[in-house]
Amino acid sequence: MNAASTTSVEPHSPNRRTPSRIFVNDRRIPAGDVDIHMRKEGPLDFTRYVECEFASPFRGEDYVNAFQGVTPDEQDSFDIATIDVGDHVTNGYTRIFRGIVTGVGNTGENTRMWSFRAQGPGHLLSNIPASKTFRGASSQDILNYVASELNEKVPFDVAADIEAIETPLSQQGTTTDLLRYEIPPLTNWLSKNTDLLSTPKTFQANKHTLADVVNWIKEKTDIYVWLTPTENGVALTSVEEAQYNHHRAHYLNGELYIENNDALSELRPVNTQVVKGAAKQSRFEVGDFEVNSPSDTYVEAKARHTELYQRAGEVELHGETTVASDAESKREVSNEVRRILKEQIEGTTAGDMQCLLRGPITPFDTVEALPVCNGKPSNTDQSLTYEVSRVHHKIRGTGIPKTELNVGLHVDDRDIEVVNSWEKPA
Repeated sequence: MNAASTTSVEPHSPNRRTPSRIFVNDRRIPAGDVDIHMRKEGPLDFTRYVECEFASPFRGEDYVNAFQGVTPDEQDSFDIATIDVGDHVTNGYTRIFRGIVTGVGNTGENTRMWSFRAQGPGHLLSNIPASKTFRGASSQDILNYVASELNEKVPFDVAADIEAIETPLSQQGTTTDLLRYEIPPLTNWLSKNTDLLSTPKTFQANKHTLADVVNWIKEKTDIYVWLTPTENGVALTSVEEAQYNHHRAHYLNGELYIENNDALSELRPVNTQVVKGAAKQSRFEVGDFEVNSPSDTYVEAKARHTELYQRAGEVELHGETTVASDAESKREVSNEVRRILKEQIEGTTAGDMQCLLRGPITPFDTVEALPVCNGKPSNTDQSLTYEVSRVHHKIRGTGIPKTELNVGLHVDDRDIEVVNSWEKPA
């Protein structure tokens, strides 16, 4: 049965407000246990996937037939899952997920309970071949190519338009249904997004995928890329600074009600990173052909986290052994070394927080909090700022819905400086 055949069925509409709303092919289904995951993993800077239970039949209605995948011989397209998550602060919903159903079936424990899994379209990038040569292209040109190729593979719109970059509004006490969005300041992003990449790159369909394209642009331009659910599809969101929204714990007069926090503060993490670029190419024409010839120099750049460097007594604590890059210009090598150092520092600390359901929170958000045990914050007066790496919205049929966070030391992009870049003999 296809999605269109379900339009005449009375929609599921509970009398009371629920922690989540789940739609499959635009039909709302009665949700049970819901797990929504957002993680700094995969080809994008973070990706999304969900695991959900639903009741069927429920009040005389069969909701299994909302899925085409239950009868594969009749399926002519993907099943689309869309999920909104409630929020204890705003009393509204935030659109958290839009993706493709990858599995559906009976739970086995209860014949009236079913489950399905779905992935955001970001997981598909590693499976879509890339065949394109970029020479003197801007970030927007490259993102447009990725969105165009992805559009051909998924059953909803994929935009690479700056107008689609969204940040949830902070609305205290609102009773709106689905939270509105505003466009953040984009001056810096626009400047970087129109810069041309001087290092040429060719992607071949038998060797590369869209994941390789995204990884390349992230390294060379120092931007962050992920997919954000929108009203009609998803947006290929691109930002220069990764920090999205800042949250404060309730005991610091903030909106995030934290029940437990065992995240630690690392005192001596990595503070310095060096990256070596590729040998520069000398380009000249021979007849009708353009020839690239390696020169005898390459670029090397060193980045440093100023505060951590000073805290360590101005002793350089290096990350991985010097990293090699295929970038040729100082700008691109400098962008890459800053990003690598940020990832190195963030990887030195990790911990978990548990709070009441908070729909708008995402990876790269920051949280200001104190260590907490059994609901009681520590006696210290010094709060710490953490960066979210994983979000798990954990909603159960009974009990209070929670949001579980995996966090680490927050690294502001502005705290990392390139202290030197120079050309060296190859």
